[in-house]
Amino acid sequence: MSRANLIFLAACGLVLLLLHQVIAWQNRDLAVEVRAEPGNGEVALLNIRPAGRSPQSLPVKVLLIHGLSASKSAMRQMAAELARWGADCFLIDLPGHGASPARFSLRASATATDRAVRQLLFRGSEGGATSPQPVVVLGHSFGARAALGAAKNEPRIAAVIALSPATESFTPEDPVPLLILLGEFDFPFVRRGAAFLYEQATGVRLPKLEEPGQWQSPRGPCRLVVLPWTDHTQTLFKAGSLREIKMWLGAVSPEIGEAPFSPWASWARIQLRAIFCVLLFLSWIPLVALLARAIMAAPSGGGRRESVRPYSDATEDETRSPLARGDYRKTLGVPAGLSVTRFMPSRAKLAFRGSRPSLSSQPAARFPLLRVYAFAACVAAVFLLLTNPWKRLELMGGDYLTGFLCVAGVAGLAMLRPAWKDAGAYWRALLCSLLAWLILAAGCAPRVTAEFVHLDLNAARFWRLPWIALSVLPFFLFDEYVCRASLPGLGGARLMLFHLSTRLILAIVVLLGFFVLRNGQFLVVLILPGLLLTGLLCWGLTAWIHRKTGSVAASALFASLATAWFFSVFFAQL
Repeated sequence: MSRANLIFLAACGLVLLLLHQVIAWQNRDLAVEVRAEPGNGEVALLNIRPAGRSPQSLPVKVLLIHGLSASKSAMRQMAAELARWGADCFLIDLPGHGASPARFSLRASATATDRAVRQLLFRGSEGGATSPQPVVVLGHSFGARAALGAAKNEPRIAAVIALSPATESFTPEDPVPLLILLGEFDFPFVRRGAAFLYEQATGVRLPKLEEPGQWQSPRGPCRLVVLPWTDHTQTLFKAGSLREIKMWLGAVSPEIGEAPFSPWASWARIQLRAIFCVLLFLSWIPLVALLARAIMAAPSGGGRRESVRPYSDATEDETRSPLARGDYRKTLGVPAGLSVTRFMPSRAKLAFRGSRPSLSSQPAARFPLLRVYAFAACVAAVFLLLTNPWKRLELMGGDYLTGFLCVAGVAGLAMLRPAWKDAGAYWRALLCSLLAWLILAAGCAPRVTAEFVHLDLNAARFWRLPWIALSVLPFFLFDEYVCRASLPGLGGARLMLFHLSTRLILAIVVLLGFFVLRNGQFLVVLILPGLLLTGLLCWGLTAWIHRKTGSVAASALFASLATAWFFSVFFAQL
């Protein structure tokens, strides 16, 4: 491992330790615990409240409900801000999400929400009486729909806050104070649904919500706010969103309204947590370099350890031609007695020094590579329209994407027909890839889960991981073979452009499948930008694996495991 990597790893460790202490200091005024009594059929709730105060002394209880294919981790930042104002906050994992072992359905989500509301209404009371603190329900996206449904079923809810709400008929018997927040760049169906919801609650028809603005009902307790420069997710973090929520909670409890709020301090807390998570992933890079140096070293006959050079993915003819045909010194103008590789570019050195290749790249020249991606994606879309054996995975959207990548990968490999050679020599590279994934999943994931998004894989979901990994492996073998072996000499910027072009093609086919073939993959289309961003991050980590092992098989294995892990964790369990 180079000195630069050691210095970088040490620097990341020191900064992570410092940030951990700063975050712990910021949270010193908060108490966090899991509140549930499974024996009584209660729902597991994560409770965040001001430290040093009894729950009975807090002015209001707030139930925070996450959106579809999210978890309570997404609501922790907002819950922490509300707790600093004096609220007693409770976070729930809807069925099929996060750490919940139950299966997802609309009815199961409504039942779990109603049960959680009843827990809060009667918690801390005596003799079956209603809790003295008012209960407010706050939901984001699909969680807002669950919150609105709970308000219709339980008239004792003091207020409802709907962030970027999914459309829901809202006609409670008694008027419930309702705050609707959405972003200027929110999804069109969310803007239409928010206007429809406001009309139901107030009887006032609004124009198209395409610009920032505020609407307050003079007759009923309802307010709608379109926040500027905000999208679907940012309503959870923007200072403007928190300011509106604080004002609305202040109408329920004056103590909340009088609590101090600093938008700059809130923004700084979020940024510190984001930097912490980014540094976790950055520290993974030198760790993998150290791991690769240790594993990719083979013992020699004299007890010494000899470094195994990375394997080349070029063909044997490409490796030897034109340099290995006997005229390389004359071709390169190398004086006698000097090393040939001294006068060669780094990519050529790797090919010249490499051992026997694992794949043949000659068939790639038969087809334009972008057309191969397009044809393979179209074959996958049509195949899944006829049948989808991956439905047994029971993941909302994850089963479709798994089958899509599997069929596209098989079709792509069938068109290029790469030839494996000496695959058994890659066991060290495969072991390095496996351990690198374990570091990412077991080392980085738990801390990210505690800060932003749920990345832990619980026991109820673990059985899906090997099946998804095996299913998506053909696609990543095809993709890595094209990017690493079939495009020799391509610069980093052009290779990145090629990668983005292939993902754009896959996204277009998925969209066409939804709008033209009517495959019903609404969730996949909804989160497509996030999937593309996550895929780009995974591709960057995979490139580092290939750089350290020189093996297409190793980088494809890592990409398959990382994708399977993300699908198993993220998509709702049906």
